[in-house]
Amino acid sequence: MSQSKLQKVVFKVDGLFTSGHARRCEAMIRNSAGGIVSVKANEIMGTVEIVFDTHILNQHSIRDIVDDTGYTVIN
Repeated sequence: MSQSKLQKVVFKVDGLFTSGHARRCEAMIRNSAGGIVSVKANEIMGTVEIVFDTHILNQHSIRDIVDDTGYTVIN
C-alpha cells in the first residue's frame, strides 16, 4: 500500500466576498473529489488553501475543481 504524499496549494480566488461564500467554497471543494485532505478559504485575503494527496490529484486538477465551483482562480 502506497503512502500519501501531501501537497499544499494556495490560489487567489474571485468571488469570496463574505464568510458565507468562504464556507460554501470550502464545502464544494471538499465534497468534489477524493484525495482532498483540507480546504481553508479566507474571504479577507481572497484565497483558498488546499492540501491534497498527489497520488490521487495534481495541482492542475485542483485548479479545475476550484473553477468548477463557480469561484474563479485569478492568475
